[in-house]
Amino acid sequence: MSIAFSCECGKKFLAKEEYAGRRAICPACKRTLKVPIQTFRGTDESSTPVPPPLQQPEAHGPNPAAPTSASRPFWKYPVVVLGVAVLLVIPIVLFSYSVWRSKVPFGVSYTVIEKVPSSPYLREKITISVVLNKRVSKEVLREISREVKSLEQEEYEITDVLYFLPGMDTNGWFWARSRSSPEESWVMIIGLTEEEKRFLENEPISLPNGSEPIGSWLEEWESVHMRLTIYKNNNIYYLQEFAGKGAELTLKLREVNPSVRHDDPHFLREGHDFQPDNGSIDHYVIDAEGKLRIYGYESKLLTTPEIIKPPLSGR
Repeated sequence: MSIAFSCECGKKFLAKEEYAGRRAICPACKRTLKVPIQTFRGTDESSTPVPPPLQQPEAHGPNPAAPTSASRPFWKYPVVVLGVAVLLVIPIVLFSYSVWRSKVPFGVSYTVIEKVPSSPYLREKITISVVLNKRVSKEVLREISREVKSLEQEEYEITDVLYFLPGMDTNGWFWARSRSSPEESWVMIIGLTEEEKRFLENEPISLPNGSEPIGSWLEEWESVHMRLTIYKNNNIYYLQEFAGKGAELTLKLREVNPSVRHDDPHFLREGHDFQPDNGSIDHYVIDAEGKLRIYGYESKLLTTPEIIKPPLSGR
């Protein structure tokens, strides 16, 4: 049995019984038709077979169990998993190899900032400048020297390495130096070692009774390594230079008229400008923040010592 129905445009159709209630499109006017559920059934020769019904959407969407490329987890793709694993493993392997290969202790690092061959044509000598992340011992400097030399593509007879600490002017003096050649191999620390620095920072300051300390600083400049302390006693200023037990010198200071140093951008009215009373041309300028700057000939800035706060002890 068939279901007979017609479109508004006058086109007649016959549909199989199982299509009852479904939708179809009229081929004449393109209207959307619904196959009636109950209608006159017959075999009208003038009727046109109904076109295939429209696909009805499923009530609950696509089958969640059916695998699709969009819902498939990335770990289901072996190529992707392998690529991610390689990207993760390579840096770890390279880092582990560099640590295993290097004999420089963990926590010590350095950066090569300059390489200067003595001649562009001869392989006689090269000077390499590096910046350390902290003070180290001579043994560590020897390991760094060997490592820096081994990384050079060209072989030089003499390899000098200049070591700088963080914040140092790399165009000035260097904290340490090493040399490696067939004839000699040595390491020389010019500045303060970590132990020497710790001693000067923690050794109590011994001042006369009734003294008023102005400030203490750690001077580390070329071959000059000492603790500087400026204090006031009986309205007179003094400079104490302390390089260790038994190595102490006290100089009387005179305060210079600040107007003679009006060109110093670091000097403030609340600060001080001292000069040793022994005829020295050096100036010790303290600004309002307690920073000390030492000037030499023609007001050339020599050094800016580090502020320290060692303990006090009276005498």
